[in-house]
Amino acid sequence: GVDCEWEDSSLRFWLNNRFPDNAFSQEDVSKIAIRSLVVFEEEDLNSNVNESDVKPQKEAIDRIFLLSADEVVQYYPQLPSRLCEATDYALSKQDSITDSCSWWLRSSNDEDYYADYVQGGSGIIQSSPCSEMYFVRPAMWIKTN
Repeated sequence: GVDCEWEDSSLRFWLNNRFPDNAFSQEDVSKIAIRSLVVFEEEDLNSNVNESDVKPQKEAIDRIFLLSADEVVQYYPQLPSRLCEATDYALSKQDSITDSCSWWLRSSNDEDYYADYVQGGSGIIQSSPCSEMYFVRPAMWIKTN
């Protein structure tokens, strides 16, 4: 199986090294803030407690990242707000896309090869093997000064 730890993932590498130059102008890239992200040990989160109640075990420094399950609940509290539609680019890369798409999160559960994702049709957060094909919904903080 594919290891799902965010700090060592190929998706994290792609988002921070290849994606920005292909998706944004150099001026836009310079406006993306570099942030320290909290990464939790999987065994700390398997008891159905909020991430905010668990001491972070690791940090990752990223420009572009995936939201955690708690951040999805914080920023998208209503299930319909979690639904996404595939872009023309995504449609060109995938044959079987429905009206809404499931998208990966950086948080994972207690299984080494499982990560959280938002289910496309419902907005419910679930876990799945990392080898599954879901969409990526990049997140970033923009500098305001």
